[in-house]
Amino acid sequence: MEELRTSKGITAIFVAKKLRISRDRLKRIENGDVSLPVEFVPILANLYGVTFDEIIERRIKEWKK
Repeated sequence: MEELRTSKGITAIFVAKKLRISRDRLKRIENGDVSLPVEFVPILANLYGVTFDEIIERRIKEWKK
């Protein structure tokens, strides 16, 4: 999901503030080290200008790697 964020020119600090989490936790989520909380999906979809489904599909692809 980091590539989606960076392709939109959005910083990790901005997203972390919107999610009310630390930048480090966001990085762990983006790296697939921890689960993506379901309550973050609509926020991320809105920030990145994509659908909920696209967020979920990207996450599934990351898990399969």
